[in-house]
Amino acid sequence: MNVYKDSLTYVLFLMSFIPVFLLMFWGESRIDDEIIAVFYTFYKYILGPLFLLIVIILNVDFKKAKVKNRLVLIFIGGLLFIISFFSKNISILNIFLFLLAIKNVKISNVMRMKLFLGGLLSLIIIGNFILDISYGDYSLYILDSKGDIRYTFGYEHPNNFPMRIFSLLCIYCILRKKFNILDVIFCFGILYLIYEYTISRTTFIVGSLLLMSIYFYHKCNYLNLYRISFLYNHTFLIFLLLSIFLVYFYSGEYSLIYEINTLLSGRVSMGDIVLNSMGITLWGNDIEKFLIENQIVLDNLYLYIILGTGIVFTSLSVMVSYKLFSLLGKHKLYKEIIVLVFVLIYSLSEKTFLDIYFNLTLFLFSFLLYENKISEYKNENYLIHRAEYE
Repeated sequence: MNVYKDSLTYVLFLMSFIPVFLLMFWGESRIDDEIIAVFYTFYKYILGPLFLLIVIILNVDFKKAKVKNRLVLIFIGGLLFIISFFSKNISILNIFLFLLAIKNVKISNVMRMKLFLGGLLSLIIIGNFILDISYGDYSLYILDSKGDIRYTFGYEHPNNFPMRIFSLLCIYCILRKKFNILDVIFCFGILYLIYEYTISRTTFIVGSLLLMSIYFYHKCNYLNLYRISFLYNHTFLIFLLLSIFLVYFYSGEYSLIYEINTLLSGRVSMGDIVLNSMGITLWGNDIEKFLIENQIVLDNLYLYIILGTGIVFTSLSVMVSYKLFSLLGKHKLYKEIIVLVFVLIYSLSEKTFLDIYFNLTLFLFSFLLYENKISEYKNENYLIHRAEYE
């Protein structure tokens, strides 16, 4: 690929990502201008994917591309299109398009860009919040069931801003070649301050555990996690089965499940309502329409996938996640494995991580399409002595 074509694909890739990411991170609830809201929808679902299709076409080497590989990708793309049609979920196709388009784009560069822009927006959001509070605007909070004040920072729900902070934390943990006690103190301080205002327990607990895990991974000279490969290889499947189990037995006489439901702020009972109303289908359901019409919130990603996208996509997700974890383990990318495991833990109470604009760890799935990208990625994200360890 010549320099001009390489630069063009990189610019088009960023053009498909940056505008949607900025508006998504800022929050749809914060967009007051109707024109901008329409632009956001148009860009995310039409213009952005069009840019990605152009990038994919430019990336194809028609002389070297094998017919078998092209047929497989066309089959997968067609399958995902059918699932998107029945489930009315465009995020599935967006993930596929981005993974194809990122062939000649460095994943680390996209992550650094998101970390910078997301950090900058976070500072603006916090500054705007401080000004609003100082001027006596107390519309930026809600009272929970216990009567505690939870600040929203301008979003619809107090969990929305901490969730964005967690997504940035994941990227920070991946990009840091060294992770010392100062990193832990800095990141933990941010998590604690956000928790003090939002009382978002999931972000604080899962984020703190992620920090400790990454710190000990570096402290123990790149800890070898091969001995527990069976567990992390099947993380997605384990949490999927756990989520289904809790919902399936919720209506029975199991007091422990009722206590878990209380601990998870009613997420199990919500899943039980959706399961009994919609059921599990082969190709999925228009779950968003059902949730809006019935004013139900379904935050569990695993239930959202099985109920919304059906058995076919869920089975594909289980298989693909297993293959990715196995590949990362094979190349000793344990830092990425740790982050992915905690993203999957977080997904027990948040479905937003299915959106690739929000969750950049999904770009790691491109290794399954382009395994040659791994060596380039490792050279950028690991210290030199890492190669000696391998």
